[in-house]
Amino acid sequence: MSIDWKSLDYSKMICNPMVVPDKKSPEDHYEIFKRYREFIQDTPGINRNKLFRYIPLVYDKHSPLREHIDDIRKLKGKAAELAGFRRTNDRYSEQIEILIACKNSTVNSMIIRYVTLHKNKLYHRYVVLNEMYDNMSIRLLESQASKAEIEAFGSLGDQIDEITQELLSKDVDLQESFEEYYLENQLRMRPEDVAERILEGEDI
Repeated sequence: MSIDWKSLDYSKMICNPMVVPDKKSPEDHYEIFKRYREFIQDTPGINRNKLFRYIPLVYDKHSPLREHIDDIRKLKGKAAELAGFRRTNDRYSEQIEILIACKNSTVNSMIIRYVTLHKNKLYHRYVVLNEMYDNMSIRLLESQASKAEIEAFGSLGDQIDEITQELLSKDVDLQESFEEYYLENQLRMRPEDVAERILEGEDI
């Protein structure tokens, strides 16, 4: 059965790019894109109108594309098409191929920030479990861990992997960028850093 992709229900998404006129960019339509430093970075050679359609279509938890497409590669392809990226001889431009392959660090940081906007406690669990995992690692290395901690260590790592993949819509290419985002975020959680981020108007 053929699917009318444009008629699907996109209304539950944080940012619904399908309601934004073609000649306008979702970043101008949704205040959320003006609130975080990741979204205001320059993206040379990439049409921002299309970029800010593509990111929600792929990574929004409530994107209806995810209900119909399980394979992340096919999902990205359909999102790129709906976002307006055009192919020549069945290929996108080099810049867009790099974007889709998650090899553009600037775009990756935008994607990771968008993922954390869902505030569904999943990222919070990721942070807490990572703290537990790091603390347990130190105890294991120092031979201070109890038998119960040793047994829990493996399953804790598995839980972290599962949460990571759920957050990233099973996009393994984003794994390294996601871990870097987590580490950077941890470094910016000192009281003075948090105060500075609030003064800059950033939501914490």
